[in-house]
Amino acid sequence: MAGISLNQVMQLPALRDARVVAGRDGMGRHVHSVNVMEVPDVEAFVRTGDLLVTTAYPVHHDPSILVRLVKYFHLRGLAALAIKKGRYLENWPEGLLEVCNDLGFPLIELGDNLSFDEVIGEVMAVVLSEYGPEPNRADAIRQQLTEVALSGGGLEDIALTLADALLSRVNIVDLEGKTLALADAESVRNTPEGVPDYKYVESFEIRVASRRKGYIKVFTAGPLTIGQKRLVQQACFAAGMHIAQQQATIEVNERLRALALEEIVRGTDGGESRHQHLFDWPLEKLDTVVAISSAKILPDETVVRKFWGRSALAWLRGEDVMLLCNRQEIGRPIGEASLEFSKLYSHDVRVGVGDAVDEPSQLVHSHSTALEALRIARLTSQEVGIYEELELELLLLSLGSVRVDRFIDRNIGPLITYDYNNKGALVSTLGEVLSCRNGREAAERLFIHYNTLKYRLEQIRDLLGEEWDNPDFHAGLVVAIQLQKLRD
Repeated sequence: MAGISLNQVMQLPALRDARVVAGRDGMGRHVHSVNVMEVPDVEAFVRTGDLLVTTAYPVHHDPSILVRLVKYFHLRGLAALAIKKGRYLENWPEGLLEVCNDLGFPLIELGDNLSFDEVIGEVMAVVLSEYGPEPNRADAIRQQLTEVALSGGGLEDIALTLADALLSRVNIVDLEGKTLALADAESVRNTPEGVPDYKYVESFEIRVASRRKGYIKVFTAGPLTIGQKRLVQQACFAAGMHIAQQQATIEVNERLRALALEEIVRGTDGGESRHQHLFDWPLEKLDTVVAISSAKILPDETVVRKFWGRSALAWLRGEDVMLLCNRQEIGRPIGEASLEFSKLYSHDVRVGVGDAVDEPSQLVHSHSTALEALRIARLTSQEVGIYEELELELLLLSLGSVRVDRFIDRNIGPLITYDYNNKGALVSTLGEVLSCRNGREAAERLFIHYNTLKYRLEQIRDLLGEEWDNPDFHAGLVVAIQLQKLRD
């Protein structure tokens, strides 16, 4: 059987301080590779024949999970589980040793001073010796790939290392097939003949946790040996580490960026100059806060610059998007830009535009007015609410609730009662008729037949009286309908 037995593994210098604490009946199992468990969802990518090493960090909040994991690992054909006790796991959880003994699944306790990299290196050197005549070289390459990953080396370094090791061409691509790194072996790079006519190509998945992130494609003159495939798998691991580090860095930077912008617009940063220096933001140019509801995703830079200017800054707040922009850079009225932006999305989007201010310290005011404008836009079903243009709505909202209720009831109370009792739409119908002053246009806006509109108008006349159609009464009706929207 390929690989080496656990008894052989325990004789390696790297495991001199290790001991088997349970499952000794399984020490004849063979190890094909070494894996590291430092993520919660390791079940998704463990393999038969793995020696799984860990600090138990993924289960430090609930060590009893190890009992379930051991049963799963046994079914998957893992060789053994090796745990470095002390930092994240002080005592073996209840039932763990018993389960390991019952299953014959080896549980190994690693020494405090043990290096995971040393274990991986020594085990894989012996394993690879089963597949080729140059285990030392294979181990050196593996070490090199690991060092590239741990030191923050890029995909180009990984591709070059692997290409030189396999005397091949290596192409690292994303899920769409776009090349991220391309390298030829040194022997090809230093000859004028060009790239050989490779007859074979094999593709290997790059995964981060359980998610596929890309592929390593290896072009060779002949089929890859088992040992060579192991090296490619190590390169996939290194590439995955690089991608994970990139993603983590991006996520951290985005969170810090959003936090800093939140502090600026809320006035809790203790001085916007600190953030301006850290992120090199042109805060002196940004005079307006814009709040966008239900945008779902943060627009990319191209979209932001198209609608809000080259200096605009965007960040997520829950499912909403917040913006800082310069009105002069937009090149057209901000309401027009906001309306065009809202039409990009198929779902309902509401935009609230705050007051423009003269200096960064006043962005707190622009922020509060943007949120108020967004709230009013939601209440009134407007796509865009511009605070400085919402004088009527703000005035109505400032009125006392008793007076508002009395005014609404006096003007459109019968319609509200009818709609409530009959699931009708007389209030909205009247609002559209008064808004466009054209019956057929109102019917189109309401998505109803013109005859249906005429029937509803007859109902309105019956409930409000003949005087409802008197222009002298229209202003009161319009205000009452608007108040009703705001109240609801």
